[in-house]
Amino acid sequence: IEALETKVGVNGSTDPNSLDYKVANLATTTLNVKNFGAVGDDTHDDTAAIQAAFTAALDGDIVFFPAGTYKITGQLNGGSDMVLQGVSQTASKIHQTVINTDGLVFTNTTSSTTSVTIQQLGIYGPASGTGDGIYFKNTGSGSSHPPFVYMTLIGVHVADLSGGVGIRG
Repeated sequence: IEALETKVGVNGSTDPNSLDYKVANLATTTLNVKNFGAVGDDTHDDTAAIQAAFTAALDGDIVFFPAGTYKITGQLNGGSDMVLQGVSQTASKIHQTVINTDGLVFTNTTSSTTSVTIQQLGIYGPASGTGDGIYFKNTGSGSSHPPFVYMTLIGVHVADLSGGVGIRG
């Protein structure tokens, strides 16, 4: 007798054509920033912990931000083919507290196409200075350094950047 395994989506769907099922059964890893030492209380500096999660993420992995406000005091450098996922744009927030410093930076340094998805996150600045909230940076031009072709932002709120740009790229 052969055992049958039933895969189930995050909301209980067993229909392989449903988005719920497809999302739950992707061959990716979810990295919770709290497992890397982030606190999310807007008091502790979570920069190093979040950067460690970004560094550990492989192509297609999800870096998850549980509800909380994650204080950062430096630029966070994201990778290629990365997904940043929060609970909602008001529940999961990244708060850059240093003026003239970008929050999230994704740099295309190779000849390959880079894909970044950010979902259900709030990105907040220090309300002064020239730092950008999210910066999609291309280090070259021409066919050797194509621009970011896939940038997906769903439920993202960027605020409190008086001299910087909310999203630049």
